[in-house]
Amino acid sequence: MKHSSLARFVIHCLAAFLFISLTSAQFLVGGAFNFSVTNTSGLSFKVYSATNVALAFSNWTLLGSMTESSAGSGQYQFTDTQATNGAGFYRIVSGPKWDFAAGTH
Repeated sequence: MKHSSLARFVIHCLAAFLFISLTSAQFLVGGAFNFSVTNTSGLSFKVYSATNVALAFSNWTLLGSMTESSAGSGQYQFTDTQATNGAGFYRIVSGPKWDFAAGTH
């Protein structure tokens, strides 16, 4: 499967009062999509996905948790092994699942 553009994927970071910096995003051999962010060490981030960014957050799918590359580094990464060639959107969330558009958990 050939992936033509990273522009088809949008990563939306939702972490209250935390500044998340996207450091890399790439398709891997076999079609998986990998991205990395930096933040404070020792935090917990969950990754959600949807094919429509306008969906209520309650309809987004939890893919899993980001992994801190090495303890204390503040470098987190996630690989979506189910990525497709179609458009996809990711939300990175620290804390409870929060629907910022609707203002609900």
